[in-house]
Amino acid sequence: MALMLDNCEGVLLSLDSHKAIPAPFLTKTYQLVDDPTTDHIVSWGEDDTTFVVWRPPEFARDLLPNYFKHNNFSSFVRQLNTYGFRKIVPDRWEFANEFFRKGEKHLLCEIHRRKTAQPQVTVNQHHQSYSPLGLNAGFYHYPARVSISPSDSDDN
Repeated sequence: MALMLDNCEGVLLSLDSHKAIPAPFLTKTYQLVDDPTTDHIVSWGEDDTTFVVWRPPEFARDLLPNYFKHNNFSSFVRQLNTYGFRKIVPDRWEFANEFFRKGEKHLLCEIHRRKTAQPQVTVNQHHQSYSPLGLNAGFYHYPARVSISPSDSDDN
């Protein structure tokens, strides 16, 4: 039997499964966009399914530090990208995500951070590599470098 709780947003939480709680970045971004007092800087788009940062310098300087530990607009945009937001208009900072809509904060639970691809490194079992310090270099294979000087070339 799963115990269900009702949080303040009307999302049911199960104690024996993954909790449906949106990431802090998403809730903070929603608050930023949804605040009518800052609509001259950032606001919902025309159909309430996008948001527009009208004044990026003011957004970064005056709003970001109130919600995040930085004032870097590029970092904010990079974070949006990791959550699947896309820039929809080339000549302005307008972003969309199918689950980021005005008046539907409960949908934020459906937005998930993208997994970063881990580089695939294989170990060559036939040639073990060593670092210049004599330590096992592990995953990386450093090809041997051969240097032949003119005096060696006649002998070998």
